Amino acid sequence: MGIKFNSLVHSGRSISKDMTASLVMFTLVVTTLISVFAYQTRSREMLGELHAKADAVISDTTSVLAVPMWNLDDQSVRMVGGAFAKNELIQELMISDAKGRILYSLTKAMPESGVFGREQGVVYNGQTIGNVQIAYSFENYERNKHDLLVMSIVSGLGAIIVIALATGMLLRIFLRKPLEALQLGARQVARGDYTCGFEGVTQLELVEIVEHFGEMSCEVESRERELQRVNIDLRRAERKYHGIFENAQEGIFQTTPEGIFVSANPSLATMLGYDSPGDLRQSVSDMENQLYFDPKDRKRYLTKLLKEGRVQDYELRLKRKDGSMLWVLLHAQVIRNSDGTVRMLEGSLMDITDRRRMEDELRHRALHDPLTALANRALCQDRIKGAVERGRRRDDYLFSVLFVDLDRFKIINDSLGHRFGDKLLVEVGRRLSDCVRELDTVSRYGGDEFIILLEELSSQRMAIQAVKRIREELRKTFALGDHEVRVTASIGIVMGGGDQQATPEELIQRANIAMHAAKESGKNRFKVFTPRMLDRAELVLTLENEMEPAIARGEFFLEYHPIIHYNGSSNLFGFEALVRWNHPTRGRLMPDEFIPVAEESGRIRDLGMWVLGEACRTISGWRQDVAGAGDLLVSVNVSGRQFSQVDLVDRVDQILRETGLPPDRLKLEITETAIMQNAEMAIDKLAALREMGVRISVDDFGTGYSSMSYLQRLPLDSLKIDLSFVRAMDDSQSNVEIVRAIINLAHTLGLEVIAEGVERASHRDTLHDLSCELLQGYYYSRPLSGENAAAFIKDFDRKG
Repeated sequence: MGIKFNSLVHSGRSISKDMTASLVMFTLVVTTLISVFAYQTRSREMLGELHAKADAVISDTTSVLAVPMWNLDDQSVRMVGGAFAKNELIQELMISDAKGRILYSLTKAMPESGVFGREQGVVYNGQTIGNVQIAYSFENYERNKHDLLVMSIVSGLGAIIVIALATGMLLRIFLRKPLEALQLGARQVARGDYTCGFEGVTQLELVEIVEHFGEMSCEVESRERELQRVNIDLRRAERKYHGIFENAQEGIFQTTPEGIFVSANPSLATMLGYDSPGDLRQSVSDMENQLYFDPKDRKRYLTKLLKEGRVQDYELRLKRKDGSMLWVLLHAQVIRNSDGTVRMLEGSLMDITDRRRMEDELRHRALHDPLTALANRALCQDRIKGAVERGRRRDDYLFSVLFVDLDRFKIINDSLGHRFGDKLLVEVGRRLSDCVRELDTVSRYGGDEFIILLEELSSQRMAIQAVKRIREELRKTFALGDHEVRVTASIGIVMGGGDQQATPEELIQRANIAMHAAKESGKNRFKVFTPRMLDRAELVLTLENEMEPAIARGEFFLEYHPIIHYNGSSNLFGFEALVRWNHPTRGRLMPDEFIPVAEESGRIRDLGMWVLGEACRTISGWRQDVAGAGDLLVSVNVSGRQFSQVDLVDRVDQILRETGLPPDRLKLEITETAIMQNAEMAIDKLAALREMGVRISVDDFGTGYSSMSYLQRLPLDSLKIDLSFVRAMDDSQSNVEIVRAIINLAHTLGLEVIAEGVERASHRDTLHDLSCELLQGYYYSRPLSGENAAAFIKDFDRKG
C-alpha cells in the first residue's frame, strides 16, 4: 500500500492549478459561446443590410429608367445603366424593353465570394415597359464578416487571459497556502508523527477537513500499533508453520495447475521415495506419468478439484520413485488470483497403504472362505446374482450352477481327524478350481459343500463336460501326509439364462435338490434339476412339517412281518416291526416315503423311540395273551441317526422295563453303514446293548462296506442278507455263490443268517441248501396288522 500511496503523491496534480484550468476552460467555453452567438447575430444583420441595399439599388434603377424608356430614349437608358454599373457591388446589369430587346448589358469579373440576383419590372403610368436584372456581389459582406470574426476572437482571448490571471492569484491566496499546510501535516503523519498541528488553516471547510484528518490520524496510529502486534504474531505463526511444514507426518505440497512443484515438505519427499524436497522438485517434471500409478487418476482428480474448488478424503494410487505403488488420502484446494484464474493447488497427503492393505484383506476375508481361500457363500450368491442379471439382458447368455457335496466326508473327518479333513477340503477346492475356467467361480458353501458357477456356456453339454472333469479329478487318490483316501461327490446341476426368471436363491435351492437326488440314487452321481425334483422336495418339506403332529395324533401304526425258522419244516421265529403312516390326505404311506424325511429332519429319533416302545408293548402283550407267542422275538430297525444318540442304551433299557419285555426277546437291526460311520463308538454302544441281553443284527448286509477287522470285533448275533441278493439268485449261479459266501462268512463269525425277500419255494429251498437258518418274505406272508399277526401266531401254533 505504501508504494501505491507514494506513486499517487508524485503523480498527482495541484488543486489550484486544476481549479484555474477549470475556470479558464469554463471562461473559454462561455466566451466562445457568447462570441459565436454575437458573430452569428451580426452576420445575419449584415446579410440583411446587403439585401436591402440590393433592393434599393434595383428600385432606384427602375425609377430612373421609367421616363427614358417611355420616351424610347435609348441613349439616356445607356447613360443611366452606365451610371449604376459603376457601383462596385454590382457585377452584372441588364436592361431590356417590354419586347425583350436588350437595351443595356454589362458583366464584370465574377468574385470568389459569389453573387445573388434581383429582377424588377420598369413601370410607367401603370404599364410595364421594361425589365432590369442585376447580380449583386457578396464580397463586401464577406470582408466585413471576416473582420467581425477577428475582433470576436481577440476580445474573447483577452477576457480569458484576464480571468485566468485573476483566478490564479485568488486561488494562491485563499486555497494553495492552506492546502500546503495540510500537506505538511500529512507528511508528518506519514513519518509517524501523530502530534503535529495544522497552522495557517483558518477556512471553515478546511478546518473541518483537518478535524477529520486528525481523527483519521488517531485511527491510523491505533491500527499501526495493532498491525505491529499482528506482524509479531504473524512472524511467530510463520515460524510455527514452518516447523509444522518441515516436521509434519503428512506430505504437504503446493503445485502449479500444470503439475510443477512450488513447494513440498520432507515427509512428502520421503513418502514418494525421494531424498529431499529439492530432489523431488528437480526430479519430477512430468507429474502425471511419474507420480500417478494410473495417469487417468490425475485427470479425474483435477476435474473434480477444479469443478468443486476443494476435495476431501480423496483416495489415490501414487507411484514411488522405485516404481512401487502406495495409496494416499488427499486433501486439496484451489488457490485463485483476484481475477478468478488458478494460481496454484495446495494440499496434504497421508500414506494409507497399510490401511488399504488391511481393508483389502478384510474385504477378501469377508468374501472368501478362510480355509480354502475360495469364494464364500456371500460372494457366491453375488456372482450368481450377476449371472442372473446378465441372463435377463442377453437372450444368448447361458450359465450353470453346480452343487457339489462330498460323499462320506463325515466318516473321513471322524476317523482321521478334523485337521486331516481340513487338508482334504483345501485339496478338493484346488482340484475343483483346476477343472473350470478363470471366468467361472468355485465357492465353498459350507462344510463339505461346494458351489460352482459356470458362465458363458454355449450349451448344457459344456456343464456336463465340466462335471465329468470334476468326477475324474476327484476319483484320483488324495495323498495327505501319511494317509491316502479316495473321495467321491454327489453333484446337482441347474441351468440358468435365457428366459429363466429364477432368483439366485432359487437356483441354489434347485441345485441342492438335484444334488440330494443324486445322493439318494447311490452317491458318486450327478443329476440335472427337473421340476419333478422340486415337487418332491416340497413334498418332503410338507411331510417333515406334518410328522411331529402326526406322532401326537396317532397317525403312525405298526405292521409285523413274520420271520420263519426253516430246517425242513417251518417254525415261527418272530416278527419284524414295520412302521406305516396313515396320512389324513395322502392315505397310507410306506416307510421309504417318510423315513428319509425323518432321518434328514431329525424326527427319526422321536419316531424311532415310538416304534420301539409300541413293538415291545405289542410283543409283551402277545406273550401274555396269545398262545404260542411266549418265545417269539421282535426285530426293530434302528436308523443311523438313532444309533448316534448318546442316550440310546438308556432309552432302550427304559422301554424294556416299562413294557416288561425280556431283553433277549428284542433284536435291533442296524445297517452296516450306520455302524461303520463311527466303528469305535459302535463297538462300545453295541457291547452295552448286548450286556443288557438285547440281540443285535446287521441289516441289509452287503449293500454297504465293512472292514473285516471291525466286523470281527462287533458284538453281533446275526446278519440279514438284503433282498436284492436273494432275488438275484434266480438270474445266475454266480449270484447264488455270492449268497453262499455271505452265509459262510456269518457262520465263520458265529452269527445266524436271516434272508429277506423270500418270495418263492425255490428261494426257500436254495437258502436251506446254503444253510440259511431264518427266512422272511412274501412267500410266507405280507406284513400284518397287530390283530392279523396275533391270528397268524395262533395258526402257526395249531399247525405246529
